[in-house]
Amino acid sequence: QAGKFGADEMFNPDTEGIGLFDKVRLLNNIVGPDIIFECAGFPETFNMAVSLARRDGQVMVVSIIEQETPIYPYVLAVNEVDIKGCYGFTAEDFISVFNYMSDRRLNVERMISEVIALGDIVESGFRALLKSPEKLKILVRP
Repeated sequence: QAGKFGADEMFNPDTEGIGLFDKVRLLNNIVGPDIIFECAGFPETFNMAVSLARRDGQVMVVSIIEQETPIYPYVLAVNEVDIKGCYGFTAEDFISVFNYMSDRRLNVERMISEVIALGDIVESGFRALLKSPEKLKILVRP
């Protein structure tokens, strides 16, 4: 889905496995990305982000990782990686987004996978999301 919104490169850690490290490093002249946003919310993706960041790089943890997650201080110290949490928004943020949407500066139609009726929320909503992770957003019409 990221390609629809302008991402230059996309990788799936589930299918690319250890080869992902080489691909990401080659794209960045072997040094790794300056900033990595961890958005998946799994201990494995968090540790992968920390390992992939360049020396003196930064990992922004945007997701909510609900499991205990080991952090290896050796990798942090040797690579001088900073980890920063990023969870928060204000009422002003919502107002800005609504203004962008109403001014058509933010095209949300591309983000909507499907519009369903409230009566279909279990089958066409929750179950569909579990079966099809490529669905981005399902809107429910009351």
